[in-house]
This record gives sequence, C-alpha cells and structure tokens, in this order.
Amino acid sequence: MPACRRPKGFDDDYENSDLGLTDSRELNLSADASLILNEKASISLFLNRENIESSQKGFSIAEWSADNDDTVTTAGIGVKYQAIEDKLDIGADYMHARSRGEIKVAGSDFPDLETERDTLKLYATYRIKDDISLHAAYWYEHYDSDDWYLDGVEPDTISNVLSLGEESPSYNVNALGLSVRYTF
Repeated sequence: MPACRRPKGFDDDYENSDLGLTDSRELNLSADASLILNEKASISLFLNRENIESSQKGFSIAEWSADNDDTVTTAGIGVKYQAIEDKLDIGADYMHARSRGEIKVAGSDFPDLETERDTLKLYATYRIKDDISLHAAYWYEHYDSDDWYLDGVEPDTISNVLSLGEESPSYNVNALGLSVRYTF
C-alpha cells in the first residue's frame, strides 16, 4: 500500500549574525510503496528528494558571502520471492542516488559538485533446519563524483600551495558473501 510522508523541513534564520551561518532551509519529500503480488512474491519501491539551501557570511581580507544549494535524490526497488516454501528465499535490491551541490560566493558560481551511486544486491537464504540457514549475497556498487576542489589540481597547480594531487573518488566494487546463521 502506498505511503506518502508529509514534507519535513526546517527554516532557520540568523539574520543578526555577521559571521557564519545566516540562514538555512531544508525540505525532504519521501514516498514508498510495497506490493504483495501473491503468497510468495513482493515488491517494494521508494523515492526520496532532499533540498538544503543555506547562506553564510565571513571575512578575511574582505567581507564575503556564500549561498549553497544541495539536492539529493534517491530511488530504489526491491523484489523478494519464496522459491521453495519454508526453504529458499531469493531477492534483489537496486538503489540509485544522485546529488548536486551548487555554490555561489559573492556572485561568482563555482562548478557544481556531483555524485552518483548505483547499488545492486542479489541474495538467497536456504533454511536447512528451523534454526540453521545458509545465506549468500552478491553486492555490486558503482560510485562516481566530480569535485572542482580536487579534480585537475596537481601538486604544483597553484603557486605557493602544495596539494596532494588527489582526485574525486570513483570506483566499482564487487563483493560476495557467504554465511551460516544459527538462531537460538
């Protein structure tokens, strides 16, 4: 049965602050649904979107201000099936997440900060007895990010600054898990 949650959020205002966070707003919208197809199979879905906006002030040589706008969207689906009654359950879960961060300092736009993550999990549980079961799982994850603060900045790119030449994280991971579960 579908479930929609009321938007959650906050609105903080620090208008008298001359330094640091001056205001912040957050809105979070979520929806999820589960569907039982029959006695053996079910599907679940979810979607979440979060938006965070904030402003801040500071000073060093000159006074400055910055505005941040971060958006995160996450969606997923899960499927579970009882292949052999009271013996074997199999399933799959997939999730996709994407985020974008926009930064403006004193009217200048920086390039957006971006991340993307995809996760797939396949699993099976076989019950040998009521208290003993075997569990197997395969997990794949892809992660990619773009960060102007790191990307393309070599150890000698900026004069008088020695950086480490670090790059934004990007990876693919495959994992396999096997376990025996004993319930007492």
